[in-house]
Amino acid sequence: MMKQMKKMAILTLVFGLVLAAAGCGSSGYKEGTYEGTNKTAMLTVKVSAVVKDGKISEVKVTNEDEMEGPGLEAAANMPGKIVEAQSTEVETVSGATITSNGIIEATKQALEEAK
Repeated sequence: MMKQMKKMAILTLVFGLVLAAAGCGSSGYKEGTYEGTNKTAMLTVKVSAVVKDGKISEVKVTNEDEMEGPGLEAAANMPGKIVEAQSTEVETVSGATITSNGIIEATKQALEEAK
């Protein structure tokens, strides 16, 4: 009897973990295009984030024409990093930390609208 109860407890635990893991697989984002803006003392970053099938399919800096130097490199590279990672938890571009963080924060703002 005790063995049966142990088996049942383990099966229940395993089933619960499987259900929890299945829920972690989806981002929960609503399909659409969302805008985000991040303003600092040095610059304003505007992004457009596209969500398809619950995933981040595109991030684009929409005001890169206002950037120069390393900021242009961040505008070119950060969106791809975010899409690849399916997260804003990505490494910044060396030498363009302020712009990189601006892109991350603007993207976070856009994705908040998608929740």
